[in-house]
Amino acid sequence: MATAPPPSPPSREVGAGLCCLLTVHGVGFQQAPGPGVPGYADALHLALAERLGPWLSDDPRRAPHQIGPTVPVYVTSQWPPEDGSPEAGLARLGRLRARGRIETEGAELARPGARIAHVALVYAGLAGRGPDLPSLLETAELALPSIGRYATLRGISRLIFQDAAALLHPGEPSATSSLRVRRDSPRPTGEGSASILRQIEDDVGAYVIRNDVRERVRGFVREALLRLLLRPDVSRVVVNAHSQGTVVAFDVLRTIEPDRTVKLGALVTAGSPLRKFVVLLGWGSEVGSIRLLPRWLNFWDPDDPIADPLSPPRSWRRGEPLPQTSGLFQALDPDTGRLAPMAVQDLAVDNRGHVAATALRVHDYWDNREQFVAPLADLLMEQLASTEETTTSGPDPG
Repeated sequence: MATAPPPSPPSREVGAGLCCLLTVHGVGFQQAPGPGVPGYADALHLALAERLGPWLSDDPRRAPHQIGPTVPVYVTSQWPPEDGSPEAGLARLGRLRARGRIETEGAELARPGARIAHVALVYAGLAGRGPDLPSLLETAELALPSIGRYATLRGISRLIFQDAAALLHPGEPSATSSLRVRRDSPRPTGEGSASILRQIEDDVGAYVIRNDVRERVRGFVREALLRLLLRPDVSRVVVNAHSQGTVVAFDVLRTIEPDRTVKLGALVTAGSPLRKFVVLLGWGSEVGSIRLLPRWLNFWDPDDPIADPLSPPRSWRRGEPLPQTSGLFQALDPDTGRLAPMAVQDLAVDNRGHVAATALRVHDYWDNREQFVAPLADLLMEQLASTEETTTSGPDPG
């Protein structure tokens, strides 16, 4: 996979341009659009379009088979999927040239007049991968000694009950497109809560134990993000990650060169297992370049067994009242060498009360239009307004 050349010294002044939402899900849920098959981010995009109107662009190069009045730009790690080259897939975001320039001809992200683009990433390398039981068992072996530091006995009991309820729920409706196991997944077919939970477990196990999988996924997301940051027509990038995708986004953003972060406006995580990674698996809690981002919003449902609040300190255990203090993640000041708590804004939601009765709906944040989609739309407009006076150009949001 190509790597972006070293950056030129950036200007802190970011001119008018597109605000780009970059969406990352767990690999096992990154369904690409196909004939009669919606892409995994289609429903989220349509819900955002209802809020943002003409500010949000349809994919200007959408395929004829893509359904719906407006769809995001899907970027795959290979093109054609499975037997193509990484560059052919990433070229949808522009082609790298000398000195960090990006050639954007033929890689338009938005239609004329629109000011917000939506890019959804799809990792294509699932061929030959089956359910990863050995990795899952190794992950469990790593986590078990630390379980008492993650949750109280009451908290552990509640999590087990929530998992069991999801697995045993009879006659549940199918998952939505934003929480449906992708069709080419080696997992047995099915759209119920059991299939969703098993796929999440596979994603976590493979990412933690298999360095080859972890590095390939990270490399793809990093390269896609860098190309967006290098594009002259993009002024702001908001990273929107869900479930296991939040871990990938965290790992990538923390290693981005500080000079590249000038266009990064916010990190949005939903249904994130990052606390489990830090407390149970010894994942690093130093945020690196994420400290330079103005905002980190974390959406979590207290009934979601996968998600946790990310602001409480490491000493807090699930099952205890939420404290007023923060400190799970630490930001290193490179001038003083001192660590300070990283500010994460936890936003509790009630997916069960705002999402249709679908499989594992407590983990279905993108279909929660009132408590997730509306704040995300507001954030995008705030980011757009921060680049210029919105009254000088662009469509009437009306």
